[in-house]
Amino acid sequence: MFDRAWIPIMECNGDVFWAIDFAPSTAGTVGQIIEVDWEGTSWKVVANSFETFLEDYVSSLESGDYQIEDGYPTQDEG
Repeated sequence: MFDRAWIPIMECNGDVFWAIDFAPSTAGTVGQIIEVDWEGTSWKVVANSFETFLEDYVSSLESGDYQIEDGYPTQDEG
């Protein structure tokens, strides 16, 4: 179920997306970043805030965790 209080920021293959969550559960934080998997019918918190999400991404870029393949950044799983 999509919540109107989620602002999508990324998607993958049309069935997984990440969103800023402005209606978290009581255990969550307003503004957290969540990953929603329609096909797997699951969701998880990937960052406590948009700022943390960006800081983690920049840190990964700077440490070489991503490679550019066909013009797109891909994360090194190793």
